[in-house]
Amino acid sequence: MVTISIPGDVTLYIPRILAIEGGYVNDPADRGGPTKYGITLATLQKYLNRRVTAADVQKVTVELATSIYEMEYFTLPHVYLLPDQVQLITLDMNINHGCVRGVQILQTALNNFIPNSVTVDGSIGPETVRVASSILSKFGVDATVNRICDARAIFYQLIVKNNPSQMRFYKGWIARCDSFRLPPKIGIEEVIKISLSERSGKDLLTFSVIEQSGTGIPTIVEDSDASTS
Repeated sequence: MVTISIPGDVTLYIPRILAIEGGYVNDPADRGGPTKYGITLATLQKYLNRRVTAADVQKVTVELATSIYEMEYFTLPHVYLLPDQVQLITLDMNINHGCVRGVQILQTALNNFIPNSVTVDGSIGPETVRVASSILSKFGVDATVNRICDARAIFYQLIVKNNPSQMRFYKGWIARCDSFRLPPKIGIEEVIKISLSERSGKDLLTFSVIEQSGTGIPTIVEDSDASTS
């Protein structure tokens, strides 16, 4: 299988996605089941091509998660065919929502500019690439990316409307979405803090984000444990 080289800005963002997704979680309220760095049991099973357990998910490393991101959410769904300006947000949506839904959100946003310009089939092909390129050229990068964020926010709203138990994750979802707007409405460190607060049930103000030297992966610590130097 051919591995596609991921653009530098996307590669640099992967550690941030890892931090947002967080470590091992097996929250009964989370529809994805046991996850680590956003890697679900089903995704790990598909990537390794064997039966896996929650214990296997718990052992997922940063290196393995990064490889899965690159292959399952960027290369195989053909994100690399899209214009560079929308590759990053499409990768993040694929990781967060699954590839079919992530691409459907992208296609829905494109149709919001020009109705029925692209088939909403969750697959990136020549039509989606052509329409995305045309809309970027006609409406600009900021308007295009922000319209994608609008479509993503609506999808989050529908999740909560259909399943109110998911409301506990809503603030973090919208913060993640808003961090991609141009200009961003919220910094990535704040998104990480909100995400951890939702998972832990602890107050948002008790957390700080420290950048790990040499890794690019932010570490979240409780303020009482944070270094003051």
